[in-house]
Amino acid sequence: MKKKSERAIAKAAALKEVGPKYATSKKRACKVCGILGHASMADKVCCRHEEHLRKPKKSRFVIKTSLKNTINLANNEVSASFCVAVQKAVSHCRDVTSTTSLFINFFILELLSAGMPIPLLTHTFLYDFASLVMNLGTKALPHVVESFSRFTEMLGDTCIPERFYSQGFTTAVTDIIRSYSVLTHIHVADNYKKSISYKEPMNLTEPQRAIITRLKNKSARLMGPLPLTTANVGTRPHIYLP
Repeated sequence: MKKKSERAIAKAAALKEVGPKYATSKKRACKVCGILGHASMADKVCCRHEEHLRKPKKSRFVIKTSLKNTINLANNEVSASFCVAVQKAVSHCRDVTSTTSLFINFFILELLSAGMPIPLLTHTFLYDFASLVMNLGTKALPHVVESFSRFTEMLGDTCIPERFYSQGFTTAVTDIIRSYSVLTHIHVADNYKKSISYKEPMNLTEPQRAIITRLKNKSARLMGPLPLTTANVGTRPHIYLP
């Protein structure tokens, strides 16, 4: 160790003696601006030093707080804009999912009226309906696309497609659609005994009456086992209509 430290000291002394011989009085010029006194734009004295600095990047982040606390602070400009953004997201997701639910019912009624079986209502299959409503259904199944054309034609002027176009909340809609079948099962289990009565008779055409009658008969045959409870609601989950 002693010899090693002696060699290090001797090397440092030798470099100190030799160093001035190779030193130069010529000042270096910046490669970017060409001014003497600094070597590059990384030096703070360079007139183009700011270009060397990284520009701040826009980033998205999640604020974990209750909506109630946020609304209480709505007088604050930032909180107020956040509340507006939340209201916009909720409103859009509500409109899209409600219209998607109507479309799914329309599609199933078409299948029943044609005597065709109801497919499994998987998340991937149901998302085809939502994606068409949001004008994103490039990968939707052809027969679902055809049904959507008939659905919008039936709605006529009451349907404003641009209202449901994607506004950046596709992930939220996907999460809602993922729980759609589960919510349907819960709804059927809670309400299968209830009946709806109308004060005035509905003016239905014969084809419409035939579709409804077929739907009732088909549902009664497929809805078993009865009575339906939360214990057996998942026995045949693909047959419960939304």
